[in-house]
Amino acid sequence: MLRIPGILAVAMICGATLLRGPSAAAETAPALAFRAFVPGMAADTSAQPDPASLVVATHLGQHLEGGLVITGEVVNGSSAAITAVKVSVSHSANGAVTMRETESLVKVIEPGSTGPFRVYIAGITDTLGTVTAVVTSMEISSSSAPSAMFTFSGPYPFQIGPPDPKTGVIPYSTTVEELRCAVTNTSDTSYGEMGVVVAAYDGLGRVVMVTTASELSVPFQQAGQPAVLASGSTASFVAAIPIGLLLTFEGEVTIKGFLNAAAVP
Repeated sequence: MLRIPGILAVAMICGATLLRGPSAAAETAPALAFRAFVPGMAADTSAQPDPASLVVATHLGQHLEGGLVITGEVVNGSSAAITAVKVSVSHSANGAVTMRETESLVKVIEPGSTGPFRVYIAGITDTLGTVTAVVTSMEISSSSAPSAMFTFSGPYPFQIGPPDPKTGVIPYSTTVEELRCAVTNTSDTSYGEMGVVVAAYDGLGRVVMVTTASELSVPFQQAGQPAVLASGSTASFVAAIPIGLLLTFEGEVTIKGFLNAAAVP
């Protein structure tokens, strides 16, 4: 986890309230030659909330990268791991509403964990509109999320080519810089088919940047063979971000990583 110092952060806490209806007593007809029973309306106070209502899209942020980038995360408040989480994102400004469909970039979200998402809307040149997001569908996952630990450093200049053979000058990008990252497999199994998601959170807890990487440098990887990260091993990768973007966010910025991978026998 990388923290970039800034101004005092304010915590945002979201809560949920479960409403329970009153129990109504059953009504009994007067004693005649027969007895009629009219059922009343009774609430089941032991009923549990719908698991879908415990999975929410929240902590939204927005910034400009040519058009408008809207970021956020899915929070899994249920008791089961979930996957294939779809999210509908809405932007409204000056009476116009724009909708985009996306999904959590983290494939499996464990109970109590999160999965960032990101959408891009071309043609919007400010961040004055109102953004909302709702989870529209999901599935219960039959597998667990990978267990991993991340470290980050930077940002550093992003090299875009080899040094000039005559001058030795190294060419760097004028639009993006890089975070140098490492991910350690903390499970008891090996991982393949790997991809990583990197998210930045501002001092208010909003997701303000989301990027991905799929090229991981794994120790002792054989040329031409799929990358496999053994238990306890560490792979390195680079995450590219717009130059100066992290400095535009409010408060202390925190960087988090998420691993997508499949267990390898």
